[in-house]
Amino acid sequence: MEDAITADEVALLAQKPGHSVSGCDILRFSGQSADGVRVTRIDHPGEYPGPYD
Repeated sequence: MEDAITADEVALLAQKPGHSVSGCDILRFSGQSADGVRVTRIDHPGEYPGPYD
C-alpha cells in the first residue's frame, strides 16, 4: 500500500493502473462518493489556491 497526502499524489497513484484523473479532478469531487469511496478535502491555508480547473 502506498501513502498519498495531496490530491496530486492520489492522482498519480490512480494513474498507475490506467485511470485518467488529475489532482484537480479529485478536488472537484470533494464531498461526493462513488463505489464506496468518499472524497473529503481538508483545507490547508495556501494549498491549492484559486479555482481547480
